[in-house]
Amino acid sequence: MTIGKYRPMTTGQYRAMKRSRTGVTLIEVLIAVSLVSLLSVGILMALRVGMSAMEKANRRLMDNRRAVGARRIIEEQLAGFMPVIAVFSASSEDAGTKIPFFEGR
Repeated sequence: MTIGKYRPMTTGQYRAMKRSRTGVTLIEVLIAVSLVSLLSVGILMALRVGMSAMEKANRRLMDNRRAVGARRIIEEQLAGFMPVIAVFSASSEDAGTKIPFFEGR
């Protein structure tokens, strides 16, 4: 019995259609796995480049911090110096010569 112009499928036709669907699904799964693996490799490479850049920036930052710390110490040392002029004489009759020097705390 047919309804309209459509005929019901036979069991053989149904099995053949089901078999063809599973093959396409397997190919789709393989393609999906391949795409996910390529995507994960791309993310891994991006993370590697990012970590390398962060390490380089941290190294440069530490070098700058050391330089700023050394500069601050030198500035503190120089701020404590006071210019003094002393009179030096080799003998008691000599008028002496004035010698400038710095005296610190």
